[in-house]
Amino acid sequence: MRAMPGNPYNGHRLAGALEQVEILTDRRPSLALVNRGYRGHGVETTRVLISGTRRGLTPTLAKLLCRRSATEPEIGQLKTDARPARCALKGTIGDAIFAVLCACGHNIRKMSYD
Repeated sequence: MRAMPGNPYNGHRLAGALEQVEILTDRRPSLALVNRGYRGHGVETTRVLISGTRRGLTPTLAKLLCRRSATEPEIGQLKTDARPARCALKGTIGDAIFAVLCACGHNIRKMSYD
């Protein structure tokens, strides 16, 4: 989870997200599955598949895109349950802390269901 001050365009955030994945896992992702908001991303080192595209898809890649669509309700549920728009902490640092706390709470909740 990461807080982005302001309202940045999704395509501009993709390079930073891939960099964060590389820092956390010590591996650069070879494939990124994203929604249509990431058009015009400018990432050259990772293959980026945008949902809704059908050209050049193998059956395996089509399955991966369907699996990506299954995670969208999870994101919506996090936004509904944690209400990140109603942050009581002040400033951009407060927003960042609140985002991390929301993600921690969501992960703990998921672990308790397993």
